[in-house]
Amino acid sequence: MTVAAKKTLLITGAEGQLGQCFQYILKGDATYQVHFVSKAQCDLTDAVKIQSVITAVQPDIVINCAGYTQVDAAEQNTEQAAAVNVTALKNLMLAAEATPFFLLHFSTDYVFEGTQKTPYSETDQINPLNVYGETKRRGEELLFKAATPHCCIRTSWVFSPFGKNFLNTIIQKLEAQSPLRVVEDQFARPTSGLDLARAVIQLLETPHASQYRLYHFANTGSTSWYGFAKEIAVQIGSNTPIHPIATTQIQQAAPRPKYSVLSTDRMEKLGNFPLRLWQEALKECITITNEKRY
Repeated sequence: MTVAAKKTLLITGAEGQLGQCFQYILKGDATYQVHFVSKAQCDLTDAVKIQSVITAVQPDIVINCAGYTQVDAAEQNTEQAAAVNVTALKNLMLAAEATPFFLLHFSTDYVFEGTQKTPYSETDQINPLNVYGETKRRGEELLFKAATPHCCIRTSWVFSPFGKNFLNTIIQKLEAQSPLRVVEDQFARPTSGLDLARAVIQLLETPHASQYRLYHFANTGSTSWYGFAKEIAVQIGSNTPIHPIATTQIQQAAPRPKYSVLSTDRMEKLGNFPLRLWQEALKECITITNEKRY
């Protein structure tokens, strides 16, 4: 998986949260020839369009940041979720048959049912509780059958200065000074999208990384959504009340795993992968968010 200088990267889903994180960390980078494509430029559910873009760009590596991530909406929009999380991946794999490239894809902690009491490793059994998790499971299984070289990275609770995510939603609500009710009985490891993007680039440059097709990545330390929200409030200096509630006290279309903490031992053992605390990564994202606003 080691990448030589001036390899060509094609990054899909450029306008999504993770795509914007890659744009941020690769800005001014001279190591790669990077092409970002948005859904409007390359709808991954259109096999002909994908092949056209791949033929034009001739990428060495495709990083697929596109994904259907609306967990509750997926319960009703099952076909759309499957089209983006499964069919689009199949189309990329077909394109790789004509124009070979290394394919890196992302999955989620929601492939786990959340009954364990210890962190989930890459070898633990998966059993998603909702449609979103099921489409990501199907995507994983499809990818692992691909003839093209590939890698999948599972992650959890991604936040960043970009797009719609828990961090930005909580900041908006805190600034509106309306008391919040946040779930306290779901636990995972929050992940900075910026750190995830950095880790991906580092992984591509790491010798022997290709010994595994699946990795977990998340920042260090686990918490609940309530604990996450409280830390956001502390870091932005908000005194808006935040009340802990149980999952049973809110109405959500999709069930969530109560515990989906990921073990990142596999990636850490590759060497030179210092994973920082999620609170530290949060501070960076809040700083960038403030810089964007002023």
